[in-house]
Amino acid sequence: GQGYDFRINEKILKGPEVEGKYSTDLFVNRAKAIFEEHKHNDMQGYKKPWFTYLSFQAVHEPLQVPHSYTQNVCQYKDQPRTIYSAMVSSLDHAVDRVVASLKETGYYENTIIVFTTDNGGGVKMAGNNMPLRGTKGTLYEGGTRAIGFVHSPLLKRTGYTNFNLMHAVDWLPTLMSAIGQTNLATSATDGVDQWAALSSPSIHAPRNEIVYNIKEKPFMAAIRVGDHKL
Repeated sequence: GQGYDFRINEKILKGPEVEGKYSTDLFVNRAKAIFEEHKHNDMQGYKKPWFTYLSFQAVHEPLQVPHSYTQNVCQYKDQPRTIYSAMVSSLDHAVDRVVASLKETGYYENTIIVFTTDNGGGVKMAGNNMPLRGTKGTLYEGGTRAIGFVHSPLLKRTGYTNFNLMHAVDWLPTLMSAIGQTNLATSATDGVDQWAALSSPSIHAPRNEIVYNIKEKPFMAAIRVGDHKL
């Protein structure tokens, strides 16, 4: 049978507050509420650094999006691709709302925004990783290479593309370094601090190798050292 799993912490959300609503919009509403909570605490004298992890379901299967977003995208012959593009448009709008809320609450100037993904697109679900080979779930570059950007008034240099090798585990030490916290526990040292290299592209790339994955069933494994991948 089918289950229902939409929650805030341990509270199951049902009813008019969420029914018939697009999850991307609901997640943004929750993020805005969190910013407002922090603002309230600041005004009460409980100011402290905070971190928000906002993981959208867009873009992801099932391919669903409010009709309003399909009006402003290319109408492909392949309808799933049109819906996929509209989902990207909805995500763009959601990020814009997040940034606007940060500005409204006064946090924008002291915030680091990281936008990234965990894998390449699912080709069978209207994704397109061209010119890279492969799809989500594979160890080819199309399945593993992810786009992303860092946006912040705190960056020393902006408006450029950084081609350094970076792994998802690097985000923890990188962001902790950005706020001046470099003494991480041993359990958090798998990653490499990339903050200086991201802020100043002239700095030598701190990472030269990546283990993509080691999966037993079915067996898949890949490693990259420099420009060579095995």
